[in-house]
Amino acid sequence: MEGPPGSDLLLSTSDCLERIGINCPSTLAVFTDIEPGKWTTEPTVLLHPYKVLVERKTEIRHKLEVLTNKWSKADREEAVESARTQVNRDIGKGKRVTILSPCMINHN
Repeated sequence: MEGPPGSDLLLSTSDCLERIGINCPSTLAVFTDIEPGKWTTEPTVLLHPYKVLVERKTEIRHKLEVLTNKWSKADREEAVESARTQVNRDIGKGKRVTILSPCMINHN
């Protein structure tokens, strides 16, 4: 007997993880920001069906986007500062230095 359309794409309960352990304090801090008072930075175990993750999916994804933008910018700034320091060090040692224009650098 066939189920409704698309039901073959659904996982049965036996195919799902029974629980998820979250040990990373930084990850748990994100959940604490989203839902203060309900989280701690201590290791946590979520049981299936992970209702809290489903209910807060939008906020979690937004926080991920904010942090990704923040840290990718910080990484770029750190890389630029590191390169600037190295160039100054090389110039100080009398080495020849070639500086590329930002438009010549591939930002993938």
